[in-house]
Amino acid sequence: MRTFVAIDLPESLKEKIGKFEKEIRGVFPLRFVSPENLHLTLFFLGDLPDGRVEEVKEAVKVGVWGIKPFFLSLGKPEFFPNKGRIHGLWFGIEGERKNLEKLYQNLFLELEKRNFAFDRRPFLPHVTIGRVKGKIKNKEFSFREFKKENFKVESVSVFGSILKPSGPIYQKEEEIFLIS
Repeated sequence: MRTFVAIDLPESLKEKIGKFEKEIRGVFPLRFVSPENLHLTLFFLGDLPDGRVEEVKEAVKVGVWGIKPFFLSLGKPEFFPNKGRIHGLWFGIEGERKNLEKLYQNLFLELEKRNFAFDRRPFLPHVTIGRVKGKIKNKEFSFREFKKENFKVESVSVFGSILKPSGPIYQKEEEIFLIS
């Protein structure tokens, strides 16, 4: 099963991003992420056999230990990468980033101990809302102000992903709560 570890977003925020997507639909050649699939990816682990998915769940349970719930918010929408050919549009993450980075480091260590393969580039937290389907010639675009809304991070989830021609379907395999 294609597996990833992520922070799910609250439904109210998913709806708000969905409205934003509708506003800019047609302005850029983007394939938008369905609002129900929006999340903040921590680790993408690729195709794993079922037994390894259980190991991921155990790693997350250990990795969240001692992390208390914290607040994040979305930054402004921006294209990525900043240089070269544009691949997509995302919201950067603001708020209690030190807590997010501590959570990420704990999970990193637990997944590494269990010999999982994952991207080792520096962590750049974001929520991808669209991927380019063509070329964007001019990324100089002023998006309307996206009113900041704090959301509380209370859990980390292990997701499975099934690829379909209509887009991926994400299934939450397990949600692991932070200790308050």
